[in-house]
Amino acid sequence: MRVVDVLQSLGYHVLKYVESHVVIYDSPTPVIEVGGDVRCTLLFRGYCCDVSTVRNFVEKYTPAHVLWIGARGTVLEVECRDLHDALKVLRLVKVVNFKHSGVVDVRDRGVTVSLWSMYRIDVPLKVGCEILIPIDELGRVVELINGFVARDREIVERVCSVLRHQLGRYRS
Repeated sequence: MRVVDVLQSLGYHVLKYVESHVVIYDSPTPVIEVGGDVRCTLLFRGYCCDVSTVRNFVEKYTPAHVLWIGARGTVLEVECRDLHDALKVLRLVKVVNFKHSGVVDVRDRGVTVSLWSMYRIDVPLKVGCEILIPIDELGRVVELINGFVARDREIVERVCSVLRHQLGRYRS
């Protein structure tokens, strides 16, 4: 069962859900949310990446800034009934490595919490024509990046379990 389904079954309204993924992008600096920065050009986004895709970008693409490969963890925005309910959710998800989470909006209709996984990594691959990681080492980088995404998915499963068991006690 997906985390969105678990939250909805417990009576929460999920406003935003971005599953963990791999990105390859061109930007002067690493970015938190690829696509939000006008100086960032998204080149690839997927749930995993293979060495041939990365090798192709490193060998054939000349970045305007820096060519990066990165992994982004899961992000959720959830509307809770009230502040007490929101704090309960935040306490539970922080225990299972959604440590970058907090209240982002308080309105009459409810409280919105943003839940961010702690898993994020960015590795520079190329600056201009200079390749920073040897081509024969790209497999190790891809393995590391895909491992971050896989680990984030395991954490999301733990979040689902904790929410079902802990919040399920409070809802009827």
